[in-house]
Amino acid sequence: MTRANPSAPLYLVGYSTRAMAASARSAGYAPLSLDAFGDRDRGPGWTVPDFASRPEGLAQVLRTLMSLDPGIVVWGSPFENYPEALKQLAARHTLWGSSPAAVANVRNWSLLTRFAALHGVKVPVTVRGGRVPRNGSWLIKPVRSGGGHHILFAEHERAIPDGCVAQEYIVGHPVSYTFLADGVRVLGGFWTQSWAPGPDFRYRGGVLDLRGPIPGARAGQALAQHLVQAFGLRGWCGLDFVAAENALYVLEVNPRWTGSVELWDVAANASAFGATVEAMAGCPNPLPSLSTAAGKRIVRAPQDCRWRDPCPRIPGGQIHDLPWPGQPFESGQPVCTLIVSAPRPEDVRTRLDAWEEEVLAWLRAQDGRQTSRERRDVPRAMNSWFPR
Repeated sequence: MTRANPSAPLYLVGYSTRAMAASARSAGYAPLSLDAFGDRDRGPGWTVPDFASRPEGLAQVLRTLMSLDPGIVVWGSPFENYPEALKQLAARHTLWGSSPAAVANVRNWSLLTRFAALHGVKVPVTVRGGRVPRNGSWLIKPVRSGGGHHILFAEHERAIPDGCVAQEYIVGHPVSYTFLADGVRVLGGFWTQSWAPGPDFRYRGGVLDLRGPIPGARAGQALAQHLVQAFGLRGWCGLDFVAAENALYVLEVNPRWTGSVELWDVAANASAFGATVEAMAGCPNPLPSLSTAAGKRIVRAPQDCRWRDPCPRIPGGQIHDLPWPGQPFESGQPVCTLIVSAPRPEDVRTRLDAWEEEVLAWLRAQDGRQTSRERRDVPRAMNSWFPR
């Protein structure tokens, strides 16, 4: 059982920590964040733009965390791919969430495949080493995967690159089961349907649907319970699937705070971070009922552009991951996140579609060039949250 000093510093670390930080503040905490974006609505912390994109970025993050006063660390992506880094952090800080050993186990594809088959859940055929099979449709995926990045359709009989696998492409709908665990049992969870990925498979967000479980949901939820019991998963976790022909194919386990968790905050009108604290302390309260559908959409730059204030308003919704005025973006880079709620998931989709088009049209009208003042002020603003 993890019982941390309530006066200890709280550090949040991940590729993007804005949602986690907002949930922590709503639960009465004052976190310090370390991420790659340094968005205006993230809160105090440090910004490492190379985080998750270059090895030296992760090394810089670790050096920063190891230099801080001992405290509590809640981690997000991409640390599920680096259990050895979690071990290093655990030598100085108290980790809230799954242990490094649990992370290494559930991110081991061979072990997960056997475990899923043992409990009656299908898995795509996956090949590591050699060449892509000559029959069927296949994907090339990194072993250290996350957010759909660097996933490509594979040509038959091409060599499988080092650090990657060839995985059978399952035609279906991407869905996720996000759940809270205390190391012994699943305390509660919810299903989200992800937006159909674009040609590059990057995560675009999804919608939390209250209308009932999807086909095969019972098997997916049972798999979550078995994983918690077998490996001691703790905190918020996610299981990614493809739903096809009334069955689920498991793709991966994310033993950490996922991009869907903030939809629970909206739908439950509560703090997912507060629920994490209770689970880690071994005294969880019943999770509140979800009262509305909610969805999010990550908006990517339609071209080279820059962010300008004032930005478009979305009635009944919110724009998060706010860039700094004058901040430049290359085509395809994530710019901001739209979040809305509505009684029906189809209303969520309709509103997000319309508001995304409005934001994209606004971004297309923005000149991608920066003034000399913006080149000076934007980096300064991104690091203005740096604790003194």
